Amino acid sequence: MDKYFDYYDNKRTAYQKALEILYRYKISKLPINISRLCSLMKVRLGSYKIFENLIVSLRLENFMINDGFTAIINDSYYTFFNSDKTERRHLTISHELGHIAMGHLETENLACMDGVTVWNRSDKAEPSDMEMFANIFASALLAPDCVLYDTNINTQKKLMEVTGLDNEESEKKLIHLKSFNHNHSITFLEKAVYYNFRDFIQSFK
Repeated sequence: MDKYFDYYDNKRTAYQKALEILYRYKISKLPINISRLCSLMKVRLGSYKIFENLIVSLRLENFMINDGFTAIINDSYYTFFNSDKTERRHLTISHELGHIAMGHLETENLACMDGVTVWNRSDKAEPSDMEMFANIFASALLAPDCVLYDTNINTQKKLMEVTGLDNEESEKKLIHLKSFNHNHSITFLEKAVYYNFRDFIQSFK
């Protein structure tokens, strides 16, 4: 039973952490400028091509099979990504920011080892809970429910354009948004984020 409650507490934490980031850094429109957000969070961001020499010198090249990964290098966060995966770029980077925001890299777990995010996308294994929490964070960061439900965006193409979600995640988000307005009690933090986005929301009226 404790594991059950821990799981849902962590899901809620992932969602709240994303909203805290949006509020703290005064994000007010979508799609998010993900490069600028990384800079504000003091995360060094670069593609595998740009940072190839550094990655190889640290013997991290095996992780380049992933769409992206993050490593703690000299007490700083470095997030690397595959620039060829253009559709997933925003989602990949936001997922990595989720690991950082939730402190996953500071512990040894199924998602992070020795200060590096290690999950490889594969059909051979299911992602750990921490990977799912990072996905929840990424979805909430790029496509906050409390903002989108009032924009009346109702097509997958438009949602992908506005948020940077990929095809799979945008489909999930559209389904979720249909129930959000009816079944969700708005929190103070969601109201604060909504207020920051008020001009963006109004542009859809």
